[in-house]
Amino acid sequence: MNENSRGERVRHVFSAKALLIPAIIVLLILHLAAILNTINIDRLRTEGAEVSQFTIGFSRASKSLFDVCDKFTDQASLYVETGDPSHLEAYADALAALPERDAEMRLLAAQSGAEGATAEVAQALEALQQRLKVEQTALRLFAESRGVNAEDYDAIRDAELTEAQSRLNADGKRRAADEILHSAEFEQLKGETGGIIGGLTRRIATVREELAAKYTTKVEHSLTAQWMLMVVIILILALVFLLLSRYLIRPLDRSAARIRNGETLPTEIGFSEFRKVALSYNELLEHRKMMEDYLRRQSQIDALTKLPNRTAFQELLAGLVLRNRNENVTIFSMDVNGLKETNDTKGHVYGDDLLCRAAACVSEVFGGDEDRTCYRMGGDEFAAIWLNVPDTEIEPALEKFKERQVKHGVSIAVGYARTNTPSKTTMDAIFAAADKSMYEEKLRYHEMLGTLSEEENA
Repeated sequence: MNENSRGERVRHVFSAKALLIPAIIVLLILHLAAILNTINIDRLRTEGAEVSQFTIGFSRASKSLFDVCDKFTDQASLYVETGDPSHLEAYADALAALPERDAEMRLLAAQSGAEGATAEVAQALEALQQRLKVEQTALRLFAESRGVNAEDYDAIRDAELTEAQSRLNADGKRRAADEILHSAEFEQLKGETGGIIGGLTRRIATVREELAAKYTTKVEHSLTAQWMLMVVIILILALVFLLLSRYLIRPLDRSAARIRNGETLPTEIGFSEFRKVALSYNELLEHRKMMEDYLRRQSQIDALTKLPNRTAFQELLAGLVLRNRNENVTIFSMDVNGLKETNDTKGHVYGDDLLCRAAACVSEVFGGDEDRTCYRMGGDEFAAIWLNVPDTEIEPALEKFKERQVKHGVSIAVGYARTNTPSKTTMDAIFAAADKSMYEEKLRYHEMLGTLSEEENA
């Protein structure tokens, strides 16, 4: 059977290649998706942590700004109450730190993601500047009331006094400073600054909490997807293993025992690849059996005469014994006369021709079907076996045999014996009897001619 015909017989069967290639591609895609999902989970967690850190940072910055504002108010009030210049210096230090707080708040507001946060921070810082301007005016009035040179202190150097305030005496300036710090306008500026910054801080915290919740939800969804990917990968691997086990491993395991026993492999199970191998193996096994049969037949055929040989003769006798049935068995034993003289005087080519003519003569008379078989036993000896042939046919056959000898130009001595109970003992006995009968005829032939050789006489 050629490859095309084998392909026709298994083309409708699912192949391992058709299973493994898509499975490997799908597993690679799922594995890549799992890797990308893992990267995405790490990114979401990092961004979520950054959101949390940002909220903390903004709260810290707004608190720091509130602390600075409170420090301004506290130091200003203490200076007005005590007149201690150290409070004025502390106010100047707080004022020097304000630009840094200002820049930090503006940056965080821009990064917060809250709508209008930058404008609100700018508004709050503007209110703070107005508040500081009022505080610095009050501080300068109080400092001048005590005879302090405003130019010596950075905190009040740039504070501007109105013309009316400049003309006030020391007590007037002191009262004016106190009135400014306790005025409703100043309290409104303080409340406005704190309210704007506090509200913005709360709003940014809310926005960031919402973002953090979104990141948490995304991480949870990604983790769920990751678990689903893992489950799908495990299911695909399990399915592939089950299919390979059922349609490849199990058939191979079963086939091993059949191969050891010299049996054919089943071709109706397994993947197409296994079935192709099974078909090829079965064909090889068939060819081997055919070759063994051929060699066995050849081993039982005589190369010169093409008649079955002694091995075939003995195999048939053994089969008759094994059948153990009551049946008529007639054995003919034959020997070609004059073969030695022909070989010695004319050569073996003529001797071989004599044997071939003798084989033809024997086959024409004693052969014909499976119940009448002829054999070359070796050298100049031939034999025939008849099964269930009536006794009445034997003598006519012997007469016909004499006629065929004349026709083929040969002389063949023949003897026979019969039995109705084939067994090992009886078969040996009738073969010996047939052989004896044949040699008696051969002896008569040579005595008649006076050509009995010493070898034949022995």
